[in-house]
Amino acid sequence: MQSVVDNHQERPLISLKEIRKEYENGGQKIEVLKGIDINIHRGEYVAIMGRSGAGKSTLMNILGCLDHPTSGEYFLDQQDVSKLHDDVLSQVRGKLIGFVFQSFHLLKNLNICDNVSLPMEYQNRTPKDRRERAEYLLDLVGLSHRFDHLPNALSGGERQRVAVARALSNAPKIILADEPTGNLDGAARDKLLELFENLLNESDVTLLIITHDDLIGELAHRKIVLADGRVLT
Repeated sequence: MQSVVDNHQERPLISLKEIRKEYENGGQKIEVLKGIDINIHRGEYVAIMGRSGAGKSTLMNILGCLDHPTSGEYFLDQQDVSKLHDDVLSQVRGKLIGFVFQSFHLLKNLNICDNVSLPMEYQNRTPKDRRERAEYLLDLVGLSHRFDHLPNALSGGERQRVAVARALSNAPKIILADEPTGNLDGAARDKLLELFENLLNESDVTLLIITHDDLIGELAHRKIVLADGRVLT
């Protein structure tokens, strides 16, 4: 895999500064993230790892603009998104981030081409553009022969590749994947990781994977390990 050139003059695509997140439970405040400082540059492949309860899911929600930190700053593509209103945050999320989930989250009543096209509807692209882009992406992930199939007709590995194609539909700068290999067998996992590697080599996408998979940790350009709400390494 290509390695990222360390360019200290380039501003990070993602910069978290003293990010903290608290929740209330029974009148008591529980601090889940305890001052997270992270910089991630364009084109990096980063594995975010840690045991259950370390804060990975909470960090993912903040990185993905799905939740606000309690305090701290989050600069995404040089914009401080930590205090944006939800409607503006949604717009930023739709343009910059593509999500891949462990459970695929495909709509079972739509064929896979329409599943991939769906995010583009919210960006006001024409039906023709959506169809052409979806077909291109399905070909990219090796599923050009499955355009009209429903998700239930596909294997788990194929459905995950559809989810990757959907994540790429709006040409995001970041792919944020939550345990993408968790429901896959060994062969399907290997194909998915090969697909991720090809995407990194052929585009400037930045790949962040929340994972327990040690192989992803080995393949990534670097690991960010969380423990008790703090960055361990």
